[in-house]
Formats: sequence, C-alpha cells, structure tokens
Amino acid sequence: IFLTKDNTAYPHKTTHTHKKEKSKKSLKTKYIKRARMPPNTEVIEASLLPKSTPSSSLELHKQHSLIDIILSNDPEIRNISLATYCTDATTDFLLKQCAELDTFRRTCQNLYQTVRALFFLYAIHRFYVKDVAKQPGDIPFQGYQALLSREFEDAIDHFLCSAEGGGGGSSEAISSALSTAYHQLGFQTLANQVRSSVKSHPGNNWMFDVSEPQHHPKRIHASLLNNPNKILREQTPVRMDLSHCGWSDIFFLGMDFPEGGRVLNISVDLAVHGRHDTPIPPIDTFLRVIDEPV
Repeated sequence: IFLTKDNTAYPHKTTHTHKKEKSKKSLKTKYIKRARMPPNTEVIEASLLPKSTPSSSLELHKQHSLIDIILSNDPEIRNISLATYCTDATTDFLLKQCAELDTFRRTCQNLYQTVRALFFLYAIHRFYVKDVAKQPGDIPFQGYQALLSREFEDAIDHFLCSAEGGGGGSSEAISSALSTAYHQLGFQTLANQVRSSVKSHPGNNWMFDVSEPQHHPKRIHASLLNNPNKILREQTPVRMDLSHCGWSDIFFLGMDFPEGGRVLNISVDLAVHGRHDTPIPPIDTFLRVIDEPV
C-alpha cells in the first residue's frame, strides 16, 4: 500500500481469489480504478511511516501509567480503554497501579479526574485483579461495618490495611470488597458535588437544611386537612436535553467535555407507541393526609 501526501491510499499489488470469474473480473476492475494515481504524485511507502500508537498492552505499560492516561491532554492517550490497558497485565503490575491511583485520587483537586480514578480502581479490582488472584482471604469486620454505614473512605482504609500483609489486595475477598467500596465512593463523590451545586443556587437551601417537620417551608393546604378523602394529584413532565441523545449525564459530561454539556433542556410528556393515544406527563404523584401514621 502506498500513501500520497494527502493521505490517499492506493494498493501497490493486489491478489484475490474468487470462485466466480465474473466477481473476479469486477473486483480486478475496481482495484485498477483505485490504483490510478494523480500525475506528479510523490508516493510514500506506508511501512516507512512512524507508528503513532502502541501495538500491544505491554507497550502501553512501558509508555504510560494509568495516572498518565487520566492527566493526558492527548486524546489518543486520554481515551485508551481500561480493557486494552489491563490485557496481559500481571497481578503485581495492576496492584502497583492501584496503589498509585489510590494515592492520586486522595490528593487530586480535579473532581473529574478523581471520579475517573475511583472507577478505574473499581473496575480493576472487580474485573481484573479478582479474576487473576485466586488466593483466599478474609474481610476485616470493621471495614464491613463501615461499608454498610456508607463510610466508604474508612472502609477502603480498613481493606487496604488488612491486605498489606497478604499481597497488597491480591485476595479475591479483599479485591471484591475494595471494588464495592470504590464503586460506591465514586457515585457518592458525584452526588456530593451535585448536592453542593444545587445548594449553592438561591432558594434551594431549605432542601438540605430541614431537620424537623416544623422547619419545612411547605405547608399542607387547609382543604386537604378538613376532608380525609381529598387527594392532591400532581403530573410532571420529564427533562430532556437536545443533544446527541435524549438523556445524557450533563453534569459528568460537562466536566470531561464542556462543549458537549452545552445543551437545551426542555420539558416533555411521553407516550409508549401503540399503548397511549397522546403523550402524558410521565411523573404522576398523589398526596393524601391520613389521620394515623402507617
């Protein structure tokens, strides 16, 4: 194959076999037409061109760490899939990368990079280290209690301390516990940021500062209190953004690719084709005041 300066590809020599002579002839004609190069074209042999991307995961390991992939501004490096990177990687190498990622995500000030590191850690322990390391192990009870209490940072610390004497998290039990904790911490980190963004908007503080019923700014209308059979019904449309898909994670997308997060949000009713005659609000809620708690 030869490439011209404008990156147009032309086959130098083509050999094909086909059972039918007619198909053979048409195929030959097709390649003859493609091989007609413009006059005065400088031809460059493709084998002499530099290779821009590594051809194996082993080369990736030598050239880039997972932190390099997260921090890189080069799309070819930044968009390397974790599956490609972890293919053929040894357990020791992955555990070393996990230790570096855990240190990185604790000190990183960039929310997107922190969340990406957390989900890298989750995926490695869930799909790669766990399947490679077959050593049995125990889960510390304190870490298990912290996990149930949604204290994921403490749970991770307990699991990592327990793994120090057993290969740095190389047991299936510890890797399974770590994957769960990292996964939950990733979503908790995102939720905390969303909560902070919503709370900072004027008029939204009450949603987070209410601790007692009497502090709630909303009140039940008197007409609903006098008649226990009255029901308040509210039908609400759903948000849809005019982007590449109907509903995208604008918050997370905006951190990674701000241009992609600039969308128009509209409120729409929905309908199931063949079931509903017209679109209706998809959120349908009912409120009734009862005289005794359930």
